[in-house]
Amino acid sequence: MRRLVTAPSGARVDTEAVFDAARAVGNQAEAHAGAGAEATTSWFRVADGYSAPETQQLLGSMEPVRTASESFSTAAQAVARALTTFAIEAEAAEARRARAATSIASFRTVAKGDDSWQQDPVMVTQNSVLTSEVAAAEQELCEAEEACARAIASIPVDAPAFDTSTATVPWSVPAGTGGWGYPDEVFDVVLNPFFFWGMKPEEVTAWWNTVPAESQAIFIASFPALIGNRDGIPAKVRDEANRSQLAELRTALMSDKARIEGALEGVSEFILIEKGIWSFDSRKILVKNPDWDRLVLEGDRVRSKILALDALEEVIDRPGPVRLLLHADFQGPSAKAAVAVGDPDVADHVGVLVGGTGTTVAGGIRNFDRDAEKLLAKSREQVMSPDEGVSIVAWLSYDAPGELTDATSRSYASVGAPLLARFTRGLDATNIYSGGGGEGPHVTVMAHSYGAVVGGDGAAIKGSMIDDLVVYGAPGIGDGGADGVGKYSMLAPDDPIILYQGTLAHGRELGDVPHDRWVATPPMPPLTGYVDPAPLGWKQLPVVDPLGPKDGWSAGSSGHSQYLLDQSLSQFNLANILTGNAGKVS
Repeated sequence: MRRLVTAPSGARVDTEAVFDAARAVGNQAEAHAGAGAEATTSWFRVADGYSAPETQQLLGSMEPVRTASESFSTAAQAVARALTTFAIEAEAAEARRARAATSIASFRTVAKGDDSWQQDPVMVTQNSVLTSEVAAAEQELCEAEEACARAIASIPVDAPAFDTSTATVPWSVPAGTGGWGYPDEVFDVVLNPFFFWGMKPEEVTAWWNTVPAESQAIFIASFPALIGNRDGIPAKVRDEANRSQLAELRTALMSDKARIEGALEGVSEFILIEKGIWSFDSRKILVKNPDWDRLVLEGDRVRSKILALDALEEVIDRPGPVRLLLHADFQGPSAKAAVAVGDPDVADHVGVLVGGTGTTVAGGIRNFDRDAEKLLAKSREQVMSPDEGVSIVAWLSYDAPGELTDATSRSYASVGAPLLARFTRGLDATNIYSGGGGEGPHVTVMAHSYGAVVGGDGAAIKGSMIDDLVVYGAPGIGDGGADGVGKYSMLAPDDPIILYQGTLAHGRELGDVPHDRWVATPPMPPLTGYVDPAPLGWKQLPVVDPLGPKDGWSAGSSGHSQYLLDQSLSQFNLANILTGNAGKVS
């Protein structure tokens, strides 16, 4: 016997309350970002009236406040977007439920509550249609709830590391609870924003290796943001997780672009404001509208991210050696990414290319990937055994200085260096040659221009797995790397960075210069001065040989940006350092 359809059950979702909550969270995000920026600006004003050897250290101590406030604001805005999306989808589902309820009420009136309707084929069909409509509305609502929960749970939470032996995890999900039909090992992670709190990359690897294959597949398919950018997750898993998010990312960016363009149509570029301070002074002046400037800036950032996504998708689908997308972060003001040419998890030698001033995903990832592929080919010529594997990562995962005027500050390196050190630690953790007494892969960081400061600071951080550091066109080397790290530098004779090295570099804001350099002094600079030798432990490699080409290379490098030139002496030197053949460098 068929059951007579009944009206939808369950409480109605108060979508207005959800909208209000989303607006409140969004407003708090903006307020938090503004407060962080105001606090940072106020702190930096200390330098206007205070000068001492520790000034830069004092100013630098505020950097975590700035980055933390920006990170929190970005995360809160993501929560607001997730809630807004849920409210929109829930409103549509509720409207569908309401229409179904009206139709069901009319149908039950006609059916009169007895079973005679079951003898009427038309009414039987209508009963089935209404039953399906109720189920579909309920399913829509459930899917909207789960999508919202996944979106919020996958928002990165950057928290300071803590010692789990003495500290208590702020919150955890009781084991075995499960939920949404997911296995416990998935549900516990998804519902606990502090699950990865304080985990080292090798601990992430150990955790991942305990997750059953079925649950690993669920993480990749349903919660890719939790694992795609996480150091310590295997390279191929990160690649699959990150690629799976690109289509949805493009949809979100195009939606943001349309929203901003629509908002600009309703905002004037200039507005009139009262000029006088007295009530009888009614004069007005025309000024730039801050809302216009804000929307233009937001629009520029969105368009830049779209260009970055275009470039990234082009690169990872190039023919030739396998490309693995190890990092794709579009949450902050600018896009960040890391693409490996060759699988670093099965490589004996892994190189990491770090860019300098002006490097962006939109403008740089194509060239970085091209240079990585050519350097990979050259490196494979230099390996001692055909069984030795090589992989090179184009690492554009830090905010590089945008302009030369910004590149005199150490602040960019202070943020980027820990990220680089952790990234290399993750490369070591997932490599097949690590663990079980193995030494792990040979990791070489190859850093250009300001990237040398990031590389030097990163190689000095305890726990980084950088074996060799090669810098070229370097304004400085930061902390210069730890003892035991191989240190090499290259400088073209006509590289304009030499002008910086001979003048501004004497303050050592960016660390020592890794070359012998001429420092001009009175009375007749640049004719008078002295030679400042390279720091101890640094080996200087030539980029031009006056005797001409030799076996393995056929060209010299010039200027600031030709160090990775194909078939050049500098590329030949990089390939040999990368493959552990330092004795073969020219």
